[in-house]
Amino acid sequence: MTAAGPRLHRVRLSHVDLDPRWGVSREPLTPTEARGPGFAARFDATTLFYDLYRSVDGGKVIALGPPLRSIDASCLRFSLVEDGPPLAWRASPEITNPTPLTPSRLEIAALPGVDVLWVAIGSQRWRVPVQPNLSDAFAVRTALLTTSGDNPLLWIEDWARYHAAICGVDAIVLYGNASTLADAADIAERLAAIPGLRDIAVIDQPARFGVRKQDMRDPSAGQTDCLLQTAMLRHGLDRLLGRAAAALNLDIDEVLVLEDGVTIPWLLDRPEPMVDLSRANVNAPVDLPAPALPRHRHATHRFEPFPDTAIAKKWLLRPPTLPDEYVVGIHGSRLVPAWQFPPERGFVAHFWELTTSLGDPRRFAAPVDLAAPCALLTRRLAEAFPDAQTN
Repeated sequence: MTAAGPRLHRVRLSHVDLDPRWGVSREPLTPTEARGPGFAARFDATTLFYDLYRSVDGGKVIALGPPLRSIDASCLRFSLVEDGPPLAWRASPEITNPTPLTPSRLEIAALPGVDVLWVAIGSQRWRVPVQPNLSDAFAVRTALLTTSGDNPLLWIEDWARYHAAICGVDAIVLYGNASTLADAADIAERLAAIPGLRDIAVIDQPARFGVRKQDMRDPSAGQTDCLLQTAMLRHGLDRLLGRAAAALNLDIDEVLVLEDGVTIPWLLDRPEPMVDLSRANVNAPVDLPAPALPRHRHATHRFEPFPDTAIAKKWLLRPPTLPDEYVVGIHGSRLVPAWQFPPERGFVAHFWELTTSLGDPRRFAAPVDLAAPCALLTRRLAEAFPDAQTN
């Protein structure tokens, strides 16, 4: 951290919300019989766009939102003035087979200097500010990128402190979503005290997170209506990290564990713009006295087998080298060449018992020798938290 401390970036979003009384809304994909009692309250039927912002090169305006699905894209209009001539737009990336979670990303041909657009669909109209692109502020940074809900400040602090100390992370882009434990200002203040961080953006994202497993009567139906997290990964890469040296996609209950000599610059020093990272489940200690809060920094952990990397991998990438057309998800990508980092040299430790909504042991493979990764994680935690503080 510099003498003046890290830069705290205030990021405004131009959210566009539909009024369902006009008969336009998004329909869920989850079958009616699989929906639980909390489904309707969690599903986002009304967000049209999460944000409108300039592209990295400044030549276009990006309108990013959840997948349109039942919303007819042909009825969308963008103009410089109310009821003015429509501006040309295109869906990007243009893929014929998007996943159910692939966000809607529209590129609008708007002249540089335009700071307001009119958006219309049917009889609804909005005057929407075009937000600036902030990629220059995060140029050459090594950034963590995540969405956080009801995570205690101590978890967020441990997560950021570990990666700054052990992995050389010097920037955080965090989307706060409907937390009852800490607002964006609380999180930014806590992160600002962590040595090594240079740029921090904590963004208040008001949209509904989406439907989780516990909102389903039949969890086997999948999570096709949990829409926010995937879109925020793309938003972060588009609007803040387009010129960053590295972007690392990790949840608050995950830390990157690398063997000696392996660094993030080394991982990215290869032709592929993306690195796939295997995950291993880590169970939090069970012998803490109540009401102690289990944390990443506790030294006693029990490993589960390495998961099937095709299901549970996370990613690290160089944003400036991404292809023009790409899709990123929580656990992988499409249209992006990726290198699979050998798990014996490093992995993502997933502290799945820190949170209540994660961890399904049925999806893990047969046991492997876990002595080496467990010892490496213990050593890295001791290096990150030498004071051995517990709570």
